Amino acid sequence: ALPPAGPPAGPRSEPSGPRDWEEPPGLDDGHYVPPPPPPVPRVRLRTAAALLSVLLGLVVLFALEPRDPAVRALGLVLLAGGAGALVWWMRDSAPGSGPDDGAVV
Repeated sequence: ALPPAGPPAGPRSEPSGPRDWEEPPGLDDGHYVPPPPPPVPRVRLRTAAALLSVLLGLVVLFALEPRDPAVRALGLVLLAGGAGALVWWMRDSAPGSGPDDGAVV
């Protein structure tokens, strides 16, 4: 006959897995912490007006479903005018950036 199953003789160790370890104190892995982002710039009045024009043009064209050609033309003019104004006033580069082209290889 076999002896009854019991605890194993000798020191008992808990099972260890991939999450059962502790980081040694003072270990710095050089993790990069990015600086805080710059503040969001304020929207200029003309940019807000151009965006409003684009939105109104879309509303006139798609939400109202105009049957009158004059209303449809108004929606197209609002949409195209607002989009054109946004492209026309688009900045060439960020303010304060110099003539540097970045990393040119």
